Amino acid sequence: MTKLSDTQRVILSAAAQHEMGLARPPISLPAAARNAVFRSLIKNNLLTEINAPREHDRHRRQSAARCPGPRR
Repeated sequence: MTKLSDTQRVILSAAAQHEMGLARPPISLPAAARNAVFRSLIKNNLLTEINAPREHDRHRRQSAARCPGPRR
């Protein structure tokens, strides 16, 4: 059996309660830690990576819209 960190437990618990079973990281989790946690969950077959449905992808679109364009 896989030992889970507190962060992994929080993510899986929230995904179990989500209407579509989507897993989301805590807002305060830094990007490097988020990637490590999700890679571990996927590697241990506790999550499956999918493309998020458009209605659940709002945060990524808003973040991308705020990024500055390439410098010329």
